[in-house]
Amino acid sequence: MVRTYKKAPGKRNYMNCSQDKLEECLKLTREGVLTQRQAAKTYGIHRNTISNKLLGKHQKLSGCPTVFSKQEEQAFVDHCTVLAEWGFPLDKIDLRVAVKAYLDQNGRREKRFQNNMPGDDWAKSFLERHCKHIKERLAANIKRSQAAVSRETIEDYLSRLSVKVDGVPPENIWNLDETNLSDDPGKKKVICGWCAAPPYVAYKGERMFDAYAAGGPPGARFNVSKSGWFDMNLFLDWFQKCFLPAAKKLEGKKILIADNLSSHVSLEVLRLCQVHDIRFIFLPANSTHLLQPLDVAVFAPVKKVWRKILNDWRMANVGRKEGVIAKARFPMLLRKLMMEVSENVWENLKSGFKKTGIFPLDKEEVLKSLPRDNLEQINSSVSESFLQHLQQLRYGEEPACKRKRRVNVPPGQSITPEDLIEGVEESSSSPPNDGASGWRKRCRRQESGATTCDALTIGQYVVISYEEELFPAKVIHVDKSEECVTISCMQKSKKH
Repeated sequence: MVRTYKKAPGKRNYMNCSQDKLEECLKLTREGVLTQRQAAKTYGIHRNTISNKLLGKHQKLSGCPTVFSKQEEQAFVDHCTVLAEWGFPLDKIDLRVAVKAYLDQNGRREKRFQNNMPGDDWAKSFLERHCKHIKERLAANIKRSQAAVSRETIEDYLSRLSVKVDGVPPENIWNLDETNLSDDPGKKKVICGWCAAPPYVAYKGERMFDAYAAGGPPGARFNVSKSGWFDMNLFLDWFQKCFLPAAKKLEGKKILIADNLSSHVSLEVLRLCQVHDIRFIFLPANSTHLLQPLDVAVFAPVKKVWRKILNDWRMANVGRKEGVIAKARFPMLLRKLMMEVSENVWENLKSGFKKTGIFPLDKEEVLKSLPRDNLEQINSSVSESFLQHLQQLRYGEEPACKRKRRVNVPPGQSITPEDLIEGVEESSSSPPNDGASGWRKRCRRQESGATTCDALTIGQYVVISYEEELFPAKVIHVDKSEECVTISCMQKSKKH
């Protein structure tokens, strides 16, 4: 297949417009808004093309016919969408392998593909044809616990939320969340309460210095914590110094939506909430990627701008010399970040509240982000091909790696492969417990290839195999006449 098509000199322009542009042109022409001449001049489409399309001529797409029918390609699109919803997004190679499996399964031989494997050009063209429904994006991993959030959990939360926010104006609904802006993973700078309230920064450390706040955004507050994250004392300080002054200016009931507040909320915070008519709403566990407005629509654009600021700082003289951002330089960079994101942050925040179904209250906004349950309408033969590819990705043909076992060797003592004693047959199924001194067992050497009694000496450290697991042991007696040894071995902990 040709990678870069170049039109031969002298050829006329044919269909040098998008399908959407052509349909818009035809719609205005049919409605009488534009004549054919006006439409041809406005959209840059030849008048004969417009006339033929209006008369129903030349309805086929220009260029070489596609390998698969319209129904088959739509089935591929549906599967890509469903697999992405269920946490198995496909890249171009996965798509090509699945299509090859589909052709092989149906006994079709496509001459345009080498060994029925579509090329990268086909995958690129396929994505361009269906750009309205599927696009390439950077994949982001989520935890298994997050993927397990069910529709019932979401519906139950939104039902209770609708009762709590009934009659509350949108400006009285707040969202609290934490994120980290860091250049060095060991030096976290955490920002909480990003939008309406001034930012609150918690450095990882035990002492606060004036340089840690100099040059920061107006109204921002800076503090330190041992872990770099919010604890009960920092949360109380944020609540009193940042959130409460802004909440006092609002009339009526206030709602504060947040997650993981159990370790933050103190009796003093609850007392202040009661005095100022503030209500907490807790998010369901492992659902922030769906229900937290700041997580859904705000933090990602902020992090993108932050990476740009970091790159610019590294290119400067100071950045090249220092390498890692010092805490004293962070406030100035934070101020620059706040200025650059201030233009779009309010629109992003509104989009976050809409996407999470909070305002306007609409549970379908959240539920449509969850995987679909009804997949019966998708072509079964295509499903089999994609399923076969997923099974190969998930299970593969390689044997599972053997689990590593920890061997407790005394300090200064080393072991070699020859020290391992395999296939020791224990005289009883469960060893008796001898307390701290461990348990002892007499073992007869029966398997070939194992170390003989002649090679063992009292006091030697060995590794034995018991119930297909390895344990370190010490030889305490050797009976060469009966080919038996007595070993002392620590009992395995039940929690492991």
